[in-house]
Amino acid sequence: MNEKLLHPIACAYCLDRNAGTDLTPLNASYGSKSNANRRSAFCGHVFKGGEATYSCKECACDPTCVMCYQCFLNSAHKSHRYAVSRFLNSFQKVKMWASSGNGYCDCGDVEAWKEHPACKLHEVRRSEEQDLQITDVPAEITEQVEMRIRSLTRIILRFSTRIICWRDESALPTFLK
Repeated sequence: MNEKLLHPIACAYCLDRNAGTDLTPLNASYGSKSNANRRSAFCGHVFKGGEATYSCKECACDPTCVMCYQCFLNSAHKSHRYAVSRFLNSFQKVKMWASSGNGYCDCGDVEAWKEHPACKLHEVRRSEEQDLQITDVPAEITEQVEMRIRSLTRIILRFSTRIICWRDESALPTFLK
């Protein structure tokens, strides 16, 4: 998938045949500062089957709002009433049940939590939030990049829609011949 789909798209966006599957060269081409060292405001850890998930009964918007172990340990929720999903038994006030996996950690998602949306590892401090709003790329370059991305995205979506909707499996579409 990387070689056949993501690499060509990244190359088109970056105007560089040697681009990887990310858009880092686009940052470098236009003098944008890379934020690779900045901590993310979201955890996004993907759970494996049977892995423990933690949901705060006091702060989660619903029972599907969960944190991974590391985020839970570094959050205010560890001193609240909480549920752990993993095994089929009960222990103290902690209800446990089988986790099927494939969900992700909601740490940092303000829509998932009534209070304390992020742990200490993922909280974005005020100065970092302000940094995110400041661009170091000249406006005319930003406009050029935006126009290129919009144009390429439109072409990619149109092409993808045509391929997905192509009904004749025995022949290539005429636009591919």
